[in-house]
Amino acid sequence: MAPTLRVGVIGAGNIARRLHLPTWMARLDAEVVAVADPSLAALESVQAITGLSQSDAYLDPRALVDRDDIDIVDVCTPPAYRSDLIVAAAAAGKHVFAEKPIAATPAQAARAVEAAATSGVVFAMGHNYLVLDEIRAAREVIASGEIGEVRTATVNYLGVEYVPGQAGDWRRDPAQSGGGVLMDIVHAVYVLEAFLGEPIQRVSAFVDNAIAGSHVEDLALCRFETATKAGLVNIGWGFGDGHIHVVGTKGRVSIYYRDGGTAPWAPLEKVAVVTASGTRTVLGPEGPRPDTYDEFPPIARTFPLMIEDFVTCVRLGHEPIATGADGMRMLEATVGAYASAATSEVVTIPLDRGGPIFLRGTMGVPQLPRPTWSPLERLPLFTPVNPA
Repeated sequence: MAPTLRVGVIGAGNIARRLHLPTWMARLDAEVVAVADPSLAALESVQAITGLSQSDAYLDPRALVDRDDIDIVDVCTPPAYRSDLIVAAAAAGKHVFAEKPIAATPAQAARAVEAAATSGVVFAMGHNYLVLDEIRAAREVIASGEIGEVRTATVNYLGVEYVPGQAGDWRRDPAQSGGGVLMDIVHAVYVLEAFLGEPIQRVSAFVDNAIAGSHVEDLALCRFETATKAGLVNIGWGFGDGHIHVVGTKGRVSIYYRDGGTAPWAPLEKVAVVTASGTRTVLGPEGPRPDTYDEFPPIARTFPLMIEDFVTCVRLGHEPIATGADGMRMLEATVGAYASAATSEVVTIPLDRGGPIFLRGTMGVPQLPRPTWSPLERLPLFTPVNPA
């Protein structure tokens, strides 16, 4: 029998309490031996979940990383704090599973990816929408050739619910979050790339915010291009439309959610294929079923799959479903969308490593030359919430 993997979880917010910790604690081949968070109240909340003593609960995350008996570090902090912890964990020879996005800036992401590669540890991203039932069903249709060669895809996630963070309203602070709704639900970007089947190379976008004084966008309309294909990601906090279409040379596969809502807040209605032969339903709505978690049931079911894949990679040396390099590419594409929205220009990926948006991410966007109609001329987007 394989030895038990000892896990330390850094970050005691919603995602850790609701999804990461319950998933690890349900495994027979892993044990959560330490948790860390700079907030005492948050730390005590995860102590109650895990039953860990005060000696295994750290206000300083580095103290957790420095423990010799930990095999895996699971990083669930806000984006701005992830990269330093990933670098430290990799340097200590610990495998890393990290929440998305990988970091707040591409420069931070590059350091994290390089550190993991240098140390030879497994570094996996929590790109869990890739294993949602409907996304897997649509990708299986594409792989079968039923709709022919994919030409384009549209991912509409315009009904995203805003969920405040445990550690204050950090999602609206670009210095901590790296951006607004597009960064928060970067899931839509990697899902689009998976459907297109090629790496993103160019991006153009429009962003806006309806909340006076907000420093991040609540609406992003984006076009992402690969070498030969292009697709759209339309995403927003609010009550907009949520559906997905992938169009090929012989047909299309579409994902619909109840009442036109957005996953995971709206349940699946169906996955349907349309070709010259007619229309068929690949996957329909599921009936009532018990679930391990009370909140976000569809998403909760993805985490055991992602963690299972990660553990297999740690034990056998396989490549994860989503690597650190994948996470960095998605971050660059997202930051590139912000730059395009500000400048009204197409931005190429990978980004210029000496440029302000690579070095500073979203916070570097205001440094770019922009036309008078740029949204940054009328909105305080991507500027410090609390300037020094």
